[in-house]
Amino acid sequence: MGEVSQSLDWSITSVGAQWANFWWSVMPFTINQQEYVMVYTRAGGITRFDRFTPDGFGTVNLKQTTLAVSSDPEKNPVSIFMPYYVNGVPHFIAYSVYSGDVMFARINADGSDYTVLSRGVWGKGWSSLVSYTIGGQPYFIAYNVTTGQVHFDKISADGSGFSILASGFWAPGWSSIVTYNSLGLPYLVVHNGDTALTRIDAIKLDGTGSVNLNSFNLVGHNQFFIGYQALTVFQQGLKTYLMPYWSVAGDDSQYEIVEVSQDGTITRLGKAPWDGDFDIAAPYKIGSQNYFIAYSGVTGKVFFDKITFATATPPTPQPSQPWIWATQVDNAVPWGWKISGAGFQPNSTVGINVTVNGVPSGYFVGTNALGSFSATIVNLPCVSPNVSNWQVTDGSASASLQVKCTAL
Repeated sequence: MGEVSQSLDWSITSVGAQWANFWWSVMPFTINQQEYVMVYTRAGGITRFDRFTPDGFGTVNLKQTTLAVSSDPEKNPVSIFMPYYVNGVPHFIAYSVYSGDVMFARINADGSDYTVLSRGVWGKGWSSLVSYTIGGQPYFIAYNVTTGQVHFDKISADGSGFSILASGFWAPGWSSIVTYNSLGLPYLVVHNGDTALTRIDAIKLDGTGSVNLNSFNLVGHNQFFIGYQALTVFQQGLKTYLMPYWSVAGDDSQYEIVEVSQDGTITRLGKAPWDGDFDIAAPYKIGSQNYFIAYSGVTGKVFFDKITFATATPPTPQPSQPWIWATQVDNAVPWGWKISGAGFQPNSTVGINVTVNGVPSGYFVGTNALGSFSATIVNLPCVSPNVSNWQVTDGSASASLQVKCTAL
């Protein structure tokens, strides 16, 4: 960071500052559309609450306090902070991999402190806790990088605990896990920094596991390492982007921007140098604009980075003829709908605007081949769709698939 990075698809503008050394965790959160950040250091459990400035290129300190999950915080410091939201209110789990001590907490309404909801003891060794939502409700994944043990969990209605929905084993070695929701549907990305193997999964809508969409090798750029150290995820409009990065001494550090499609396929948009000292990239938003904090625990150097994606507006479809639909909707896959139709003029252009409960929720435009049409739309946020309440309407420039959902 520290300079403007740019490609045809994205650009980054950086503003530098100096923080104290050795903040262990940087966790942005949102209250009433205002962005805040909580930072934590193992040294005494010192915890700082800041509010972002309106331009996103700095913070204002609100309060400094302490946080501990065990009776011996120096020996058993917090290793993971996992943010989640209950009815729009930010919460977090604080967990120590060394002792298994865990705390569920709610961030106070002014963003300057926290309130403990519950404490407990889990098993040791959980290396990743990652939250996501289904139908507006918070869930999370717990994973052990050494054993491969994984839990899919649902957080209780009051935010103070959880229940295990499913448990099992993944392959060990997933060093980075991120989740995201695209148009109401949950997805996850896992990456192995030693082998470069990367998976994109659709999380099942009952929260009991995931279905693989795509597996590939996300390899870095030279012989000194294979994969990336960590991942950060951004979303703009209907698109999702990953920023994998690697921080090592010298000139070998880099980051990359990767676009992820709804079906899990990727497009690698470009790479750029990454300062070798930066070990944290924490994303946040100011309005609809994406930012991230790049921070070095060794030097205390921090950059507030605004990342802009050149997301093109999809073209308005121009049908070659009025659409004559003999259409069926098949909920054949757990994360989407298959839409097919017949009666088209061969090679005509087909456009579909997807609307759920009156909310625009997806877009597809394509060309049919032999007078028929088939597409898989993987972004309808329906937990339990009512198939009898759908229709496709003709239009001179678009068609709408109306789907009523029993739950969102």
